[in-house]
Amino acid sequence: MTFALIRNDMPKCSGCGVTSISTASALEARFPVREMVARDWIRDGDSATIEAELIRFFRVRSVAELLGPTALEDLFQAITKPF
Repeated sequence: MTFALIRNDMPKCSGCGVTSISTASALEARFPVREMVARDWIRDGDSATIEAELIRFFRVRSVAELLGPTALEDLFQAITKPF
């Protein structure tokens, strides 16, 4: 993933078309990131670290795949649902 500066000097993810701050917010809203960190499924860190860890965890190539319409959310909910 590469980053470039856009107007108002916000880093922009070249693969997903949104700023890294909004990307981090979208990931936090879509996935239970704090719970995943607590379970040691992913490492805690800054937004770039969290993005990289989610990409690794879900075995996708980019953040855009995580934020796009996929079945990963349904799969995650199914495997983490309490009995």
